[in-house]
Amino acid sequence: MELVVVSAIFSVLSLLVYVTFAFESQAFARNTNVNATQRALRVWLARMESDIRLAGYNPLETSPNPFAVTARSCTDFEFALDADGDGSLATSGDAYNKENLGYRLNATTHALELKNGTTWRPVVDDVQTLNFTYRRGDAQRTILNSDCSATTTWPTQDIHEVQITITAQAAAGIPGASPVTIAASTNVELRNALP
Repeated sequence: MELVVVSAIFSVLSLLVYVTFAFESQAFARNTNVNATQRALRVWLARMESDIRLAGYNPLETSPNPFAVTARSCTDFEFALDADGDGSLATSGDAYNKENLGYRLNATTHALELKNGTTWRPVVDDVQTLNFTYRRGDAQRTILNSDCSATTTWPTQDIHEVQITITAQAAAGIPGASPVTIAASTNVELRNALP
């Protein structure tokens, strides 16, 4: 009889240990996925901030300024800068790739993409939204693209600040659980006057 009681207690304790281990393993997997996604968002948001701050960079003040914003929408921002400081926009090679940059959301693949030259490549996966909000340099920081569905008609030289907001999903790590949504945002003041 004592052996049956000891076996029952041991079985209950073993079950508790297993359930605790399974729960902790799932929590670990979830936190690992969330941390990886947060890290990727932080890294690429910092890179976007650094690149966008240099949009229109023209150290030799070449006139007319060839370093301009080439595309702007709520999910796409493309621009040129004088990366090699020679006063002209490169037309090919590595210099061209460094002087023609852009970021966009690929809605089909749910990826944040980086443009180098003419080539787009994914840099962060599972991105749900990417939003660029363009602001004027006035005291009110007037939003230029308040209606993302409207055609862009304002001039690029009005852009003095770009707010970047991005959301991505990290796998939950738990079977049947919903993915975890992570958001990040930053404001970038452009250092250069745009043509």
